[in-house]
Amino acid sequence: MKQVVVMGAGPAAVVTAIILKRMGYEVLVVGKARRTTYLEGASPRVAEGLARVGCRQALALLGARWQRGAAWGGEYREINGEHVIDRRSLDEALLGDLADAGVSFVDARVLSLSWEGEHWQGTAEGDSGESVKFKAGFLVEARGRNAPKYASDIYTGPLSIALIGSFQGRAGGEPRTLTEAFEEGWAWATIDSQGACSLQLIIDHACLDAPLNDLHERLRPHLSLIPQQLGPLLPLGPVMSRGIQPVLRGGLIDRTFLRVGDAAYSCDPLSGHGMYEAISGAFAAAPTINTLLTRPDQEELACRFYRERAQSLFHQRLDMATEFYLGETRWPEQTFWCNRQKTINAVSQGLSAASYAQVVSTPVVEDGLIVEREVLVTMAHPRGVRFVAGVEVVSLLKAIRAEPIEPGVDSLAQRLSVAPKQIAAALAWLQQEPEIVR
Repeated sequence: MKQVVVMGAGPAAVVTAIILKRMGYEVLVVGKARRTTYLEGASPRVAEGLARVGCRQALALLGARWQRGAAWGGEYREINGEHVIDRRSLDEALLGDLADAGVSFVDARVLSLSWEGEHWQGTAEGDSGESVKFKAGFLVEARGRNAPKYASDIYTGPLSIALIGSFQGRAGGEPRTLTEAFEEGWAWATIDSQGACSLQLIIDHACLDAPLNDLHERLRPHLSLIPQQLGPLLPLGPVMSRGIQPVLRGGLIDRTFLRVGDAAYSCDPLSGHGMYEAISGAFAAAPTINTLLTRPDQEELACRFYRERAQSLFHQRLDMATEFYLGETRWPEQTFWCNRQKTINAVSQGLSAASYAQVVSTPVVEDGLIVEREVLVTMAHPRGVRFVAGVEVVSLLKAIRAEPIEPGVDSLAQRLSVAPKQIAAALAWLQQEPEIVR
């Protein structure tokens, strides 16, 4: 089999590489291990993804979920908890899982890439200046949002800056995270039982008008809930910054190259946890690559699947974030809020959504490959639903419509070779979709 080289050293790179290794490919990962650190939230779906691929070391770092509260639109509410992780520690654990899976890793920065007619040729440089050369039949770009661009972006949203400060606060409480809107943006804070705090202030890039420490200190008094929860804050180091911007990259895929994780698209953190997007993207990337390498006649289908998936999920996440911004109405004239509340209209133009349920043929993942199958598309599920409770939805609809009188659960179960309780669950789901005409 052709060697696959994955460039990167984070969740998208590691999970993609491990899945490809289990498919039988020779895989090499080349990237720079993370040197800086910050805290990041992770949903239970991140834990599910890591467990599914067998990343035991990374999974062990997640620990229990922290309580989570949000002050938004003038109201406070408790919402589902989230895991809080140190990104440097997580990436180190992921590289340990990569080694356990038998995948080689080279800690080096990629300097050059070229297509030599039948393979990719690359050069990288390690910390001590040593040169590393590699060849690849297929190349995966997973170096995050700062990965080089080889095509124009399809969409770029407003640029935000996260000002990240570490503090010692009030000890003795339950570990928790807090989200709070304020006039210039919004904040995300964490505090553990020992009082160790992280406070990220997300503001518009145009407001970056002072040294980071000074700006963070100037903005903190604009918060109300978070200071009450954290208590007096003692700085533990300089404030850091990182960019946050929803971006959908161009040039996502061709027959020898694919972008995954933040290198493919990145979302506003208000729409969900970016780490989950990276891991779920890896589960889509691996069968796509497998199809391109083993069934070249299905190149168009595989590329279509990957592009449509990325574009659909990106727009869904962007719309979700914008709805959150629209829920905060206290500062409509502020640049930060105005720019982010109008994004939804610009992005939704040109996007089609079915006004009623319809059966369409579309590419899906099946047995590690991309194949074309019939799915049911609804307004709530624009990418289509194939299975509910293990029952193929389109086959169920066809079985129902084939009879003048709707058949019973047992009859349908026998016809579709599934258990009656599965049919009952699938029928209950169909009844909740009002646009389905049976």
